[in-house]
Amino acid sequence: MLNFLAFKPGMKEEYLKYGKAFAESAGSSRGGDAKIVGSVIKDGGKGEGWDEVALAHYPSLWNFADMLASEDYQEANQSYRVGSLRDTCILFTSEVGIAEMRGGAEEKAKL
Repeated sequence: MLNFLAFKPGMKEEYLKYGKAFAESAGSSRGGDAKIVGSVIKDGGKGEGWDEVALAHYPSLWNFADMLASEDYQEANQSYRVGSLRDTCILFTSEVGIAEMRGGAEEKAKL
């Protein structure tokens, strides 16, 4: 999942509590794993834009859906995440292996 996050002023610390709760319960118990989290560098423009981007991995879409429906996720989401964000966008992504793209060939990718 590719997550774009825009925090309400002064609320990033509250969102970090969500991240901790997520990692300790709903996320980790369903195979969720934050792979990359980073700040968005603003170009000096006046737009509000995104503050952070995060890439998370789940074993399948079903693991992600099960997590969203769980009580432990909803507790962390409502307690920390919802109130801390000005805006968010979540995009479902899928891993594509080079070997699968080449029809199972074992040849290494040439970059």
